[in-house]
Amino acid sequence: MRRANVLLAAVAPALAARGWPVHPHAPALHAYVHVPFCRRRCYYCDFPVSVVGDRPQAARDAVERYLEPLQREIRAVASCERAPGAPPLQTIYIGGGTPSLAPASAIGEILAELRSAFGLADGAEVTLEMDPGTFDEASLAAFIACGVTRASIGVQSFDAARLTAAGRAHTVDDAAAAIACLRRARAVGALRSWSLDLIGGLPGESAASWDDTLRAAIAARPDHVSVYDLTVEPRTAYGRRMAAGTLRNLPSEEASADMYRAASALLGGAGYEHYEVSSYALPGHRSRHNGGYWRNAPFFAFGNGAASYVRGVRFSRPRALGAYAAYVGEYERRGHGAQQLDGEHVGPRDWLLETVMVGLRRSDGLQLDELARAFGRRAALECARALAPAEARGLVVRVPPDPTAAAAAAAAAAPPAPNDDDGALLGSVRLSAPDGFLVSNDLLSDLFVALAECPLTPALDSLMLVDASAAVR
Repeated sequence: MRRANVLLAAVAPALAARGWPVHPHAPALHAYVHVPFCRRRCYYCDFPVSVVGDRPQAARDAVERYLEPLQREIRAVASCERAPGAPPLQTIYIGGGTPSLAPASAIGEILAELRSAFGLADGAEVTLEMDPGTFDEASLAAFIACGVTRASIGVQSFDAARLTAAGRAHTVDDAAAAIACLRRARAVGALRSWSLDLIGGLPGESAASWDDTLRAAIAARPDHVSVYDLTVEPRTAYGRRMAAGTLRNLPSEEASADMYRAASALLGGAGYEHYEVSSYALPGHRSRHNGGYWRNAPFFAFGNGAASYVRGVRFSRPRALGAYAAYVGEYERRGHGAQQLDGEHVGPRDWLLETVMVGLRRSDGLQLDELARAFGRRAALECARALAPAEARGLVVRVPPDPTAAAAAAAAAAPPAPNDDDGALLGSVRLSAPDGFLVSNDLLSDLFVALAECPLTPALDSLMLVDASAAVR
């Protein structure tokens, strides 16, 4: 296993550049860090967060206590999981929670620990989640000085009534002040990029109020916009109210779908590419960190409740802070075994289904010829067949192969396994935006049924190792 990790470390960036499905045992080039503290819990939130109230000192004290097990986990994981010679991290995402409640010194300590343990590539994307009302120009400058290159701000709505209905801690004026700070930092080049989050379908949302929120977001001119549809989870305040029959004024499914279409139309008309189900970006500003998730690439994760995907194992840490601290001690004693026993092992069929699922979230879609090389031609043909009815309805777009690019890729790649079918090139498939994206879950269900019994040719193991051997000779 150790030799395989060394070989994969050498070849992973080249394979990723080709667009191959990323192997579950490839080295992780991305890291997520969870900072769980919030001023209050929003009514829709099911994340592992700890409420610290509005006193800044309470947040600082909570963060300082949390840093000790967090830094220990980073060091222990680097010792157990990082292969010798592995490439440095390409992205770091510090999420929460509300990481901007932490002092810049704490964010700096986290980033310094990650740099020391894993390395950080030149030009790496380092994102910090921020909430309006939790930072000003001075604290933003301090975060940037620590190494933050990208901010993601949770505005959610520009309608004061919707913010109150969602239990948000900030006001519309707070959002305006925060956006002004980010725009100034971006204008002078201190910040490379910033993103703005919105939630559609909040209680009481109308087509008119949603239109106003979208236009306010466009006027702010962020580099990236994420638009999420409200999901009511059982363990949230909304979930409890729904169970009691007291959650009223939720937009209908049809109204929510219309809001999704409106977002796609307005943002697209303003120059934003709808490049993933929930994501829009100006040219050159796609989220590189989230792009790793959508390529199904392995990633490290640290902190309570954080879920990682390393060496073919998906593992979620305990949500409660005390249980998380105990887990860190156990991991220090047992190493990777602590995750091997309790984690979810990704097998060849899991890998195929996950690759298809995340691939169809992107406007780039699924490269069927690459899928065939990784899993066997039958799997790629089954994908195309299962999506054909949706293609006839305009929900799926079939893109013919580019013979020139395909020939170049084939010449650069190792030859197919002997049992692979050398049939005609298949091209790619993608969901149409917005209507295909809207029914992505239904289409994925059809795909999963079609692929459940499909025979696989998991040839990518040998192909990657052949390439890696050549790379390190």
